[in-house]
Amino acid sequence: MHPAFKTGELNAKGDPYGGYSGGEAVMLDYLKRNPALANKAAGAAVAFAKSHPEQAMAMAGAVSTGATAPAAGGGGAAGANPWGA
Repeated sequence: MHPAFKTGELNAKGDPYGGYSGGEAVMLDYLKRNPALANKAAGAAVAFAKSHPEQAMAMAGAVSTGATAPAAGGGGAAGANPWGA
């Protein structure tokens, strides 16, 4: 038995993911400490958007609605997947 169950810190009915985050704060901190990498990523995003404006608009629309990238292999209506999977 894990020691945290013995101390009561964890229990069988608790949320095992309660202490986790999505990582947004960690990534933001990393990019603040590495501005050259942030600039490189932004430049790549702009270059992609210039080369593929339709797909960039589809991805921007998906992001604005909170959609997530589907698993590889897709599914759903043809053309509905802005990530091309």
